[in-house]
Amino acid sequence: MIEKFTSFSPDSKVWIYGCCKRLNEIEISEIQLALDEFTSNWTAHEIPLKAVGTVLDEHFIVLMVDENIAKVSGCGIDKSVKLIQDFAAKYSIDPFNRMQVYFEKDNEVLVMPLTKTSEGIENGVISEDSLLYNTLVQTKSELENSWKIKVKESWLRNRLTRVNLK
Repeated sequence: MIEKFTSFSPDSKVWIYGCCKRLNEIEISEIQLALDEFTSNWTAHEIPLKAVGTVLDEHFIVLMVDENIAKVSGCGIDKSVKLIQDFAAKYSIDPFNRMQVYFEKDNEVLVMPLTKTSEGIENGVISEDSLLYNTLVQTKSELENSWKIKVKESWLRNRLTRVNLK
C-alpha cells in the first residue's frame, strides 16, 4: 500500500482522521513534515514508539503504531490527539467529525454528511457498488485490505435496504 508502512506488522494499530475538505499540496506537505517529526519522537511512558503518519487521498490523516515493539498508552494517544487538534485549528478541518461519510466518485473523494446518505442513494449519487472509504479500520491489515469497500459490503448497506424498501 504505502511504502512507509511496509516494515510494520499487519496488526499495527491505525487511526484515521477524515478531513471534510480536500487538503492542498502545501497543507499536505506541512502536515507530512509535522507527522514525520511527531512520529519520530512519539513515546509512551518515555518508550519510543515505532510509528508513522501520512496523508492519504488528500482527505485522510493516518497514524500507525507497531505495538509489537511498544504499546501505545493513553498518554501516548493523548499526544496524537493534540497533534490532530492542532491540525484542525491551523487548517480549518474537522477530523473528529464522525458524521461525515467518504466515497470515491470519479477518482475523487466525495464527502457527504451521514444524514444525507439516504438521499444520495435515492438520487443515484451512491449505489451499492460505490466505494466507501472505511475510516473504521483499526489495523494495517484492515487498511490494506478494507480501506475502500463497496457500500453493499459496509455498515452503510442497511441504508440501502431502507431506501429500496420505500
